[in-house]
Amino acid sequence: MFEALSYSNDTEKSEFEKYRKIRGKFVLNQIYEYLLNFNYEKVKYSELSTCIRYDKNLRDTLYIYLATFEEYLRAIILDKYDLESHFKLNRKEERYIEKMADSMYESKNKENSELYAKFSLDLGETISLVSKLKMFSDEKLEEFENIRFLRNNVMHHNLIVLGKEISLEKVAKNKEKMEKGIVALANNLPGGYRQNFINAINSLRCDFEQYKMIIEA
Repeated sequence: MFEALSYSNDTEKSEFEKYRKIRGKFVLNQIYEYLLNFNYEKVKYSELSTCIRYDKNLRDTLYIYLATFEEYLRAIILDKYDLESHFKLNRKEERYIEKMADSMYESKNKENSELYAKFSLDLGETISLVSKLKMFSDEKLEEFENIRFLRNNVMHHNLIVLGKEISLEKVAKNKEKMEKGIVALANNLPGGYRQNFINAINSLRCDFEQYKMIIEA
């Protein structure tokens, strides 16, 4: 493992040992094996380092904007609907999201909200709820599913760019899925957020050009 990894100085060696303890050798090895696709004889530590830093910064940026989308979607639901006071969420029940939707009703200009008090759904459940309520078009719901896929990868701590892959062909397919989710997220942020989000993603530094993702505005 890491036989073809080369260092410019002892500082890089020390940094690699630090990363191996913090991130784990298997994460580093996945990026290392990906980089071997470009040069089987030698992988520079600086290339590995820039990829691992970029992936972490990408994850951190996505996390912030995914949280913004989740809050925004919840606010849209809370502004339009309320919940019957007798309803209690029980995830052990079959079709519990459908039962929740059946217990909701349109209510505006309210001072208190039963729905707000009891709302405890994660993003996947929230998307299922708005689907049951038929709040959005099929095209919009498809975008939400792409966002959910993106969020799952961010929260499960896979590498964003590589996923679980190392071959160039499979990595390209994973990047395509991630970019699709990022575009969907950009399209569904509150007004004024879209371009700032795209700029934030595109401005992230990665000195190994093939690893970096660029999102078209």
